[in-house]
Amino acid sequence: PVFLLDVVGRSSGELRPVMLMLVERGDDLVVVGSNGGNPKAPNWYLNLMAAGQAQVQVGARRWQVSAREVDGEERDKCWDLATQAYPDFSSYQELTQRRLPVAVLERLEPE
Repeated sequence: PVFLLDVVGRSSGELRPVMLMLVERGDDLVVVGSNGGNPKAPNWYLNLMAAGQAQVQVGARRWQVSAREVDGEERDKCWDLATQAYPDFSSYQELTQRRLPVAVLERLEPE
């Protein structure tokens, strides 16, 4: 399963849509800046961290989210959820020296 993330580009100021793996943590979504294991984080992740918020669409539902990178124990738990949902994240981690960043998208508006 996937979802749509719409985030404003940090340089262009234009809306940049991207399809991502759907990893749910309660009402939150978890995203991994894997970029397929490439040495640099993907642009969508850099845009997301710069903007601090975005809009998501899961099925027919759309809502605004805030975004924050997680670390420590929270990152470990989110990483476990992500790799259970999409085991290739572990393979991508093995392809790069950087630690793949993990972020949580938290709903800004009530459903």
